[in-house]
Amino acid sequence: MHIAVEGCCHGELDKIYETMQYMERRDKIKIELLLCCGDFQSVRDEADLTCMACPDKYKSMQTFWQYYNGIKKAPYLTIFIGGNHEASNHLQELPYGGWVAPNIFFMGYSNVVTYKGLRIGGISGIFKYHDFNKGHFEKPPYDNTTKRSVYHIRSVEIFRMKLLNTPLDIMMSHDWPNGVVDYGNVSELLRHKPFFEEDIRRNRLGSSPAMELLRHMKPTHWFSGHMHVKFSAVIPHNGPGNNNKVTNFLALDKCLPRRQFLQVIDMKVPENCENQGLCYDPEWLAILKSTNDLVSVSRRNVYIPQSSDDSMFVKHVVTSEKVDKMKNIFNNDFIIPNNFKRDISPLYDPRRHNRHKPILCKTSHQTTEFCAKLEINDPLMMAIAAEGGDLSLSFNSSSVLYDEDEEMPSTIVSSTSINEDEIDLGSDDDADGDVNKNEIETTNKTNTELSISIVSDKKKVNNGIKMDETEPESPLVLSSLSSDDDSGNKTSSGSETNRGVMRLSLSLPAPVFGATSTPVRQSHGSKIDHIEPELSDTPIGNLSPANISVDSDSCNSLSNEKLTPISFPKPLKPETSLAKNALLMSLKGKRLSDDIDSDMSESSSGNTPSGTKKFKRRNASFYSSQSEDSGDNTT
Repeated sequence: MHIAVEGCCHGELDKIYETMQYMERRDKIKIELLLCCGDFQSVRDEADLTCMACPDKYKSMQTFWQYYNGIKKAPYLTIFIGGNHEASNHLQELPYGGWVAPNIFFMGYSNVVTYKGLRIGGISGIFKYHDFNKGHFEKPPYDNTTKRSVYHIRSVEIFRMKLLNTPLDIMMSHDWPNGVVDYGNVSELLRHKPFFEEDIRRNRLGSSPAMELLRHMKPTHWFSGHMHVKFSAVIPHNGPGNNNKVTNFLALDKCLPRRQFLQVIDMKVPENCENQGLCYDPEWLAILKSTNDLVSVSRRNVYIPQSSDDSMFVKHVVTSEKVDKMKNIFNNDFIIPNNFKRDISPLYDPRRHNRHKPILCKTSHQTTEFCAKLEINDPLMMAIAAEGGDLSLSFNSSSVLYDEDEEMPSTIVSSTSINEDEIDLGSDDDADGDVNKNEIETTNKTNTELSISIVSDKKKVNNGIKMDETEPESPLVLSSLSSDDDSGNKTSSGSETNRGVMRLSLSLPAPVFGATSTPVRQSHGSKIDHIEPELSDTPIGNLSPANISVDSDSCNSLSNEKLTPISFPKPLKPETSLAKNALLMSLKGKRLSDDIDSDMSESSSGNTPSGTKKFKRRNASFYSSQSEDSGDNTT
């Protein structure tokens, strides 16, 4: 049986299916199954798009909504796990798995299913130690914190996987098992991703719980995504009774032209297989039933047994009697029912894109029916029930709660990859490489704050320009802002920076509207106390009173004022030209990255480019091409 494995989908279902059909024609084979290793992006409507944790410029409806609405149907049975760029409100409705569209099945937080005798396991999300021992407390609508913590792996899912006794044929995870690079071609990996070198040297690349599972379950194949690069390895399992068993690890890229994002594998189907479709796994059902008392919606750490010597661990071990009980409940019929029902409310209309569509917290009838049959809890329903009360309440009498700062008994290594929650998608705009590119991004925050960050060689300097709403006669006031970095530490624009990082000087006068004299506050060493701006008859760049636009949400205090051309005192210092252009382009609604090349070349003369390069979306149409490695079925 031929199955296709894909790395990170990022909503490119049409392109993936077209590539599979191309490979079938090229190699004269029949593909029966598609496995996607995360970042699937099952976005149904605008509300789902809001719940996805990624930069706004990458938020696109893509094509999944057409499969959800019935406009298209997946030509192949598709099974996927969650990653760290997902419509989390949609996937959270299916904690134990379910259909997100006809012929497209989500594995849930963790799951084991069978297809024609092949046992396929999967665990969704990525590993972050600070959320690992908490319950599934998140629910829509999310804030900036829960939007990311919702896809962090929990220890209860790892514990459930460790209870499996029967080996798996295939295991899927989004992030790589920690240390798997030691068993492959590291030099080739670093040729494509040289910035992995520091993490590899410190043994911080990948997930420690995933490696524990790999060592425990010893699956025949392990597939991953997340790192946006193809990498293969063979992990031996030494020791008595293993019979030289190995795990074949394969990570694939994301769906882009000239990337190795898809590979076809020929799997041997077990003989005398009675199950011909997608089925529940009886042992996994028994594990869900046995560990139901460990399900929690606590924001505090919940104790999960780690050692087989723990009496609590022994209590949850699945026996043959528990498996037989599942067979009785399901009458030996474990075929997963095609009970997908379309929710009418989120139907997307591309002619009317509503970016302000409300985010609703709903449960799925698939989960409700499944939980009722097994008599287990729905984590999302528990979180909804806890609303308005103590969210640290655990509905399971046997769950032991710990203070958040208390040391947890765990064998998990606390170190994680330096990439906090995601591989920087901005680094993949160009197909030629991911490093040594200056990435400049401007974002308007809800507190009317314009944040400018310039990154060189993956090191950041954050400076801020803040709109002062308390002084109507001083529309723009420069001030130093501190911000949280990816690891939660406070950083300041005046802090020391690493070598090779471009600096932005904020020692420049504020632009004014009209002939108002604007005082400038001192900011980390600024020597400017008062500036009398000079007005020029020539607008800067292409700005004029007719085409200047100001965001009403972030500049309410300016909404009723008549805007006049913006001017700066002359001469401008070279290092201030970039900051000035960033401010002007933010008022015009442009990305600074569109003009960075021309700004850099003209900064010495103080000129402003008149033309801009339009941003090209990464999901531009492309066609399937043969792999760079002509020897295998990879595209």
